[in-house]
Amino acid sequence: MNLEKEIIDYLGPIKITQEALDKGNAIAKQACQLAHNQGLGSLEVYLFNLNFIDRQEEGDIAIRDFYIAQKQKVSGASCEVGIDGKIFSRDDAWDNLGMRIIGWSHSHGDLGSFVSGTDRHNIENVVRFKGIRGKIATGQEQSYINSGLFKTGSLFLGEDEYGLSTAGEYQQLVAMFLNRFPIILKKNVQKDIQWTGSFVFNSRNHCPTSFLAYEIDGEVEVVVDYSVQIIIEENGIDTNPAKIKYQLLSRIDRFKSAFDHELDEESKRYSKIGEEITRFQEPYSHLKNLDGDNYSVKSVSEDEQRFLGQVKSSLRQIKSFLQESNLLSELYGSDKLFGQVKESYGQICEMINEDWEIFEQRIALLRNQRKFILDGFSRKMIAEYEELFNLCEGGNYAK
Repeated sequence: MNLEKEIIDYLGPIKITQEALDKGNAIAKQACQLAHNQGLGSLEVYLFNLNFIDRQEEGDIAIRDFYIAQKQKVSGASCEVGIDGKIFSRDDAWDNLGMRIIGWSHSHGDLGSFVSGTDRHNIENVVRFKGIRGKIATGQEQSYINSGLFKTGSLFLGEDEYGLSTAGEYQQLVAMFLNRFPIILKKNVQKDIQWTGSFVFNSRNHCPTSFLAYEIDGEVEVVVDYSVQIIIEENGIDTNPAKIKYQLLSRIDRFKSAFDHELDEESKRYSKIGEEITRFQEPYSHLKNLDGDNYSVKSVSEDEQRFLGQVKSSLRQIKSFLQESNLLSELYGSDKLFGQVKESYGQICEMINEDWEIFEQRIALLRNQRKFILDGFSRKMIAEYEELFNLCEGGNYAK
């Protein structure tokens, strides 16, 4: 059995979750869309393979996420990250995601998925920088105990020294025996190995090319089209397209001008939060005071449905502002905008919570009409009110 086959049998297939594979494809596609929009053509992207720290330490080795590397320099045919980018990426993944880097992958932009000469150079550096470490049995070493060795009193097998001795009166007899019948000693030999699985994506969502790189005895070897085992599990990794977009804009040198422009445009957009709050207030006031204390099932109308729809629409928009402003605060290191939106959203949620008894009474009336036989309109209204409650998270968001 040759060494490469022994290594392949020992390491097994590259394991990756389906959600990580989907994210890799999404990153490659979105990077090229951004590049085309700015007239930059096709661009590669440098990714780090991630696994959860605890899973890795338990020996559950699999790629469970991809990290868009910090401070990367890219072109249509190459991507690279300096030592500072590698350190920033490693620390961010460890401290903020609870994950560790276990290898490298990348995209080829609009080109096909294949392993280029540049890729081989990158993978050599990554295997040595963040390769997974292990030991592999690579056969046996053997040595003979003969009369000559017996007289010296010791022999070496691998890194171990063996002492040889016997009582003086039998020494000559043993030496004669060993001269004719030498004793063979065998020992299994293990070697250090570092390895990483890797993928090459492209913007066309074609099946990515997989390859394995390993270092043994100071030499790096690459096995292309390596076997893959796809794992179906949900780990809640961040696949938000907006966040992927901001990470691409902020971490790739070619996108710097677009990044600055994007920040300016987004800041203008979120400055309109006050307008959305104003749009929320009028239909909410109508909804809350609909028919006053005389509200009944008979008074349910299309007006109520319209007001409720307008309230939910505004609340969704405000909640969207909240999520995206939180993203901006993470990316730009300023939480001023996020604090403003969070405060406004929290006030609205608390107001709905304080008034929720009114809406609960309406839901109860709707449920009890016609001896618990609900018509389609009543069912829809109940679902609409329940969705309103879920949108404001029970009024508990700001507490």
